[in-house]
Formats: sequence, C-alpha cells, structure tokens
Amino acid sequence: MTPVQSPSPSPFQANGLTLGEFLEILWGGRWIILGFALPCLFLAAFYVWRATPIYRVNALLQVGSTQVNQGRAPLEARVDALFADNSQAQAEVEILQSNQVLGRVVDAFHLDLSATPVGNPLTGSALFRGKPDAPRLELTAFELPEEALGKRFFLTAQGDGNFTWTDRDGTILAKGRAGEEVQAAWQGQPMRLNVRSLIGKPGQRFNLQRLQPLDAIDALRADLTIGEKGKDTSILSLAYLNPDPVLGAKILNAILDQNNLENIERQTAGASSALTFLHGEVARVREKQLRAKQLLDRAQGSARSGDLGEEARVVLQRSVEIDKQILELRQKKDELLRTYQPHSDIVDTVDQQIAKLQEEGRRLDAQGKSLPRTQQEVVGIMRDVQDSQDQYTSLSNLETVTTQQVQMAKAGGTSNSRIVDRALPTRIPVLPNKGIVMGIGLVLGVLAGGGVTLARRALFPKGVEDPQVLEAQFGLPVLATIPHSGSQIELARKSRKSGGQVALLSAAEPKDLAVESLRSLRTALTFALVDASNRAIMIAGASPAIGKSFVAANFAAVMAQSGARVLLVDADMRKGLLHHQFGPMPRKDGLSEILAGQLAWKAALHHAHGLDLISTGTLPPDPSKLLHSERFGLFLAEVCASYDFVIVDAPPVLAVTDASIIGAHMGAVLMLVKDGRNSLGEIRAALKCLDLAGIQAKGFIFNDMNPQSVRLGYHRYAYEYIYQK
Repeated sequence: MTPVQSPSPSPFQANGLTLGEFLEILWGGRWIILGFALPCLFLAAFYVWRATPIYRVNALLQVGSTQVNQGRAPLEARVDALFADNSQAQAEVEILQSNQVLGRVVDAFHLDLSATPVGNPLTGSALFRGKPDAPRLELTAFELPEEALGKRFFLTAQGDGNFTWTDRDGTILAKGRAGEEVQAAWQGQPMRLNVRSLIGKPGQRFNLQRLQPLDAIDALRADLTIGEKGKDTSILSLAYLNPDPVLGAKILNAILDQNNLENIERQTAGASSALTFLHGEVARVREKQLRAKQLLDRAQGSARSGDLGEEARVVLQRSVEIDKQILELRQKKDELLRTYQPHSDIVDTVDQQIAKLQEEGRRLDAQGKSLPRTQQEVVGIMRDVQDSQDQYTSLSNLETVTTQQVQMAKAGGTSNSRIVDRALPTRIPVLPNKGIVMGIGLVLGVLAGGGVTLARRALFPKGVEDPQVLEAQFGLPVLATIPHSGSQIELARKSRKSGGQVALLSAAEPKDLAVESLRSLRTALTFALVDASNRAIMIAGASPAIGKSFVAANFAAVMAQSGARVLLVDADMRKGLLHHQFGPMPRKDGLSEILAGQLAWKAALHHAHGLDLISTGTLPPDPSKLLHSERFGLFLAEVCASYDFVIVDAPPVLAVTDASIIGAHMGAVLMLVKDGRNSLGEIRAALKCLDLAGIQAKGFIFNDMNPQSVRLGYHRYAYEYIYQK
C-alpha cells in the first residue's frame, strides 16, 4: 500500500493567481459584475440627462502695444521683441482676473443676483429644460441689507403674474405682482424687490439670492480660464463656462472690453493728472492777470502817471522779452530732463542761456531804477501784466493740446492689448461630457463588481477548479475530466416537469461531450486495473451532490456499449437513487436484502441499457453493519467472477464510513471531484480516511467542468476537436 503523498506547494498557492485563473474568477462572477455595471451605467446616464449643460465660449487677446513698433525698422522691432519682458502676459492675466475688471462685469450683468426655479429633487430642471413655458424669473432690482447678502429667499408664483415673497423659514415677507416694486423688511431693515417678468405655474417656487460682491466676483473668476497660447507668443486664450452660451459670450466680451478700458485709463492716468494741474494753473494765472490789469488801470488813471518816456518803453519791452525767453527755456529744460541727466551737456547749455538772460534782466532792472518813481511803478505793473498774459497764453495752448491727447487716447483705444477673436456663442456643451461620464460609470461598475467577486472569492473560497492542482497536490493522476453537460440539465428538467424517470445521458445523447470523456476514462482505467485484485471499481467522493451516481451510471453504460459484461451496484443504502435512471423499477429486492440473506443476488438483477443493475434495496437502519458482514465479501467475489466489470456507487467518504468498508474489497477506487465544489481540505481528508482503511485511490475524476473555461489549458484542444468532429 502506497501512502498518500504529502502535498507540495502548487503554482496556485506559491505564486498566487495566474492570469487565466484570475480571468476565470471574474468570468465566474460575470453576473455579479453585470449586476453592478448596469446600475452604474444607468446612474451615469441619468446624471448626464439631469445635469445642466455647460457651454464654453472662447476668445483670443494679444498682449503688448501694437503702436510702439509703428514706424520702426522690422529688424529693430524684432530685437526689441527678443528682449521684451516675458512677464507682461502674466501681468495681463492678473489684470483680467482682478476685482476691478471682474467687478465691473458683475455689476453690468447683475451676476450677484440669482433667481433659479426649484425643480423636483430627483430630476432637477431636466423635465422643463428647453421648453418655451419653462419656469423663468427676471429681476429688475433686488436690494437687501448687508446682513441679508448671501441669504436665501423664495418667491412662489400665484398665477397671473402674482407672487409671494417668503424667507427661508416660510415667513411671508410681501406679496406683489410682476412689474411692480415690492418693499419688505428683514430683521427691521428695508428690502426692495422688482420683478420684471414671471413665468411659472401656480405653486412654482424660485430661489432668490444676492451674493456678496466678492463672492460674485470669485464665482465669475472660477468659471474663467486664462492662459498663454503657446510659449512666449503673447497671445492669451480666454475660456468662460456658462449654462447660457449667448450670455456667456456677452460676459466674456465684456471682460475684454473692461480690460481694454482699464488699460486705457491706466495709460492716460498721468496725462489726466497733468491736465488737472494745468486747469488749476490756467485759472491761477488768469486771476493774476486780472489783478495786474486792475493795478495798471489805477496807476495809469492816477494824476501822477503820465506817458512813458522812450527809455521806459525800451526797458519794458526788453524785460518782457527776456521773461518770455526764460519761460521758454525753462519749458525746454523740463522736456530735456525727461530724456537726459540733469548735468548733461545739453541741459547745461540751456542753464547757461537762462543764466545769461537772468543777468541781462538784472541789468535792465538796475536801469529801470534810474527812471522816475512813477514810471518805475507803471513799468513794473505793465511788466506783470505782460508776463501773466504770456503765461496764460502758453498754459492755455498746453492745456488744449493735453486735452486733445487724452480725448484721442480714450476714443482711439490706445490699449497695450488687442482683441484678436471675440467670443461667439457655441451650440455644443462641454459639460457634462457624455462619453467620459458613461465610460467612468461603466468602469466603476465593472471595478465594483470585480471587487465584490474577488472579495466573495477570498471570504468564501470555492473548491478546486483546476485538475492540474489535484495532480500537483496529491500526486495522483486525473484519469478523466468530464465537462459540464447542458443536455443532462435539459433531461433532468424534462424529468421534473413530467414526473417520470431521468433519462440516461449516454443513451439519449451518445455524442455528448461528457459521454466522450467517460469513454476516455474507460481507456485509462484499463491500464489502472492491470495489477488490481479484481475488476470491481468504486466511484467515491468526499461530499454528496457532486455527481457520483451520474458518473457511475453513465460510465457503466459506456462500458456495456463496448461489449463488456457490466454490473452496476448502488451501494449507497442511505440515499441511493440509481434505480430512477434505468426505467421504472422498484428500490426493494436489492443489495440490502442480499446482504441480509433474504435474497440471492441473481434474483435482484435488473437489466437495462445492456448492463445489469442491483438497487439499494429497502433502506436499512444500519447499512454499515450489513457491509461489515461476510456476505458482502462473498457477494463481490461471486459477481466479479461473473462480470467483466463491477461498478459500485458508494456513499460520500466524509459523511459515513460505508465507503471505507466497501473500498477495502475493490480492485480500484476512483475519487470524484466536482469543479468548484470540493476544496483541497475535503479531498485531503477523504483520502486520509481511505488511507486509514488501507485503501489507495487510483486517481481522480474531475466532474462538471465548463469546456469554455479559460483555465482548461491543454484540455480544451481535445474538447474542441470532439466538438468539431
């Protein structure tokens, strides 16, 4: 007797699951995976249907003044571009996203106001989306106290344009009608609401909310995306998301316009400041001129004053000319200082000219002091009048020129950026992306189903699913691999429906794949019985409901079809049902009566399908006692002498000791294992029970395997050949 070999680590245990085994597990749980994938796919489709479509509008903006390089050589312009500040584009991005620019757009489009219809919690606004009678509320004014900003209010349509204004708690604040101003109070502070238009069935509710200015700006900024198009291109790409493509295009264009206005105001800020200063200077000089004229009139009207002499006129005229020249040189110096350093040669030259004129002016002043006192006063006053007149004329001309420059800058749009493409409405929404959402839903469903399948396999491991594992674990050959038979399932279904016997598969479908596998078992068993003590074969199994009776009955029929004399014995005197598969025959007058000495074995024979059958007989209270008797050994010796093969269907090994008793008299014991049903532990325990009784199994029969299984390996080639044949 050869002891059962100690199990050695198999590739299944040592190296984990192979790809084929992993796929087989997933294929076995395909209905679980499908059960998760379909609901997830449905939820994804429902989300796509329910979600509000979001449209994206785009625009292009070129950063950098287009007027700087006008009139310059192309090479010079290119060189300047190479050394241009690359941060200009980023600075423009920050300006576009600034509170100054976005705040003006929020105010222009009232983006801080929200008036949305309240839909079904499950379907949202999907049921009335795109319909002409869809609920809609437009506000002209919605003024709230500072503390109420961000709070949610409700407006309920009452029909014919009437509505009720309530707070979040349902308290009625006011009732009104579309087109009329409604006033209310919230915590003692006044509020004002003016509804431009109201479309909605009676009972339709709307959410009313006015955001904080910064919250509205942040919401606009969150939907706005700005980035440089390419590297160092100075072209900014702007994208804005909005449920209304037409409104979205208007908002994005308004952002571009406000940005240009901001740039123009920033560029003209210095000129505007200078213009304001000039306004003040012109007014001051004008007032000084008027006072000087008044003094001159009084001086000339005085009795002491007379006509100026020739010398006084020359002094006056030359003094006025010197003052005018000094004023012009000082203006020229101011212009030069914008370009040159204070001590440069050209500035020093102007300073020297001014100094000479001032020296000449002091000489004239000394000459004028030699004139009579009355003429000195008149000359001084006339000089002040002429100086103020010249200053007023010069400042007025400068004021006019500066005013024209500021107006031309604002009207001409001399911004340092240029709108390349303005935003246009689009018809195709970008969110939600149907393909991506559906794909994610399907993938999540498959992953969830696969995870549950793998977890189920880990928590509730199935039995052996690969016949190669049996050979690697126990060192016994797998004599036959019997695939799952759909024909057998159909025969059993018809039997239950008609209430009759179960037809024998080998007789009803002789070309079935399972029957072909039993024929291969017949060939393999011929070599296994070479050294056997007799030609009795026991079909054993570790547990019930694994197909022992099916294999025993059909194997016996296959052996009989080959011309051998075959006796089939149902030795399961506890639940044996072989007599149901061989025509209408009774259970009684079978093995139990033979072992009890009440009946000769030849009198218990039933002939069917070319073989003889002995049923269980009347189920005894203690089958083990009958099997331990000498009559069982004598019975087997006699039938083995009369038949070529005796096939015995035994009870489960682990359930009762009957199989160990029977197996001691057998020439060969075959251990039946059902695909996915019997674990390695059960098989090991069953072999150990047989080993303790001195029984060595000849090999395994692997039953009920799926021919399409990815783990069949080399077995599949035989199955495919049989099918094609």
